[in-house]
Amino acid sequence: MAYTPYYSMISQGQRSNVRAWLNDVPFHRSYDPHTLNNTSPAIHLLQPGENTFAIEIDRAPEGSVTFFELLIDWDHDHPVYRFEWPREAMALPEDRRVPFRHLARFTPPGELFRPAHLDAPEAEIPCEGTPDLREAVRRVQAALEARDLDAYCAELAFKASELERAYPGWPMSTAADMRADTAGFLRMDLRVRPLDLGDVHFEGRAGGRLVHATRATEGGGTLLDAIAMDRTADGEGARLSMDLTFTRHRGEWKIVF
Repeated sequence: MAYTPYYSMISQGQRSNVRAWLNDVPFHRSYDPHTLNNTSPAIHLLQPGENTFAIEIDRAPEGSVTFFELLIDWDHDHPVYRFEWPREAMALPEDRRVPFRHLARFTPPGELFRPAHLDAPEAEIPCEGTPDLREAVRRVQAALEARDLDAYCAELAFKASELERAYPGWPMSTAADMRADTAGFLRMDLRVRPLDLGDVHFEGRAGGRLVHATRATEGGGTLLDAIAMDRTADGEGARLSMDLTFTRHRGEWKIVF
């Protein structure tokens, strides 16, 4: 099935702290001194019926602008949904425009993907996680530290299968594509940031059907973090930097985002 080709674009001004969610799935988190623009396919983040967009702007200097667009086929003239700050906060006094939280509901048109986590059971997860969640994080961190391609791809196999369902026929959307890309990265001279499982914060999202894992320390960076010391063929540096989001699938916690 070919789903309606949705894309997202988010931009934040320099020295801004911004977090954003689609359907309670964290898809953007940045605390950056520079202006930042991120674009990405968004089919796998949407769902049939009513959808939600939420954004939190914890810090933004005067003159900064943050905006988000949800587009079909990059049609900027007819966005399905658009948010812009500080325009959304102009009714507030200047000293109350940050921190700022915005939540919107909308129903996107077209043929929408149904993510597997919608069928997962709801769960109450403490912020320190559970033994099986901590073990799931330990396994993927250990695979990265050991440069173990098979183990790493096994941990991300469910995420890869969801992307294959959401983007059939798209380039770089299959498990084989993920494996080839990861294999090249793991062959590099890597510096993998250590991870203390006691420093992992687990947060239930989407009514408890998802659990998002990050480093607990404020400003601690992403959960997984590995930097290549050598350069790619085009002279660029390479880095793996991401948090992990789990769902319960067939009785086990699986990485899904």
